[in-house]
Amino acid sequence: MPGVLSAFTLLNPLIQGVLIDLGFVAPTEPQELAIPRILSGEHLLLIAPTGSGKTESAVLPLFHRVLDKSSD
Repeated sequence: MPGVLSAFTLLNPLIQGVLIDLGFVAPTEPQELAIPRILSGEHLLLIAPTGSGKTESAVLPLFHRVLDKSSD
């Protein structure tokens, strides 16, 4: 999706830094589609091949919310 910000940019800056440090420079297609929807509170069923980033699609928004709550 040229010209569109990565779903990773929606996440807490601490998470973004860790992702960069670990070499995750761009989200996979499932992550790009799921992360914004999960962050907006939408419930969804994500079906994708093994190794495509489904777990991160669910866990990264969870970490984001925990970090946001702890900074309140």
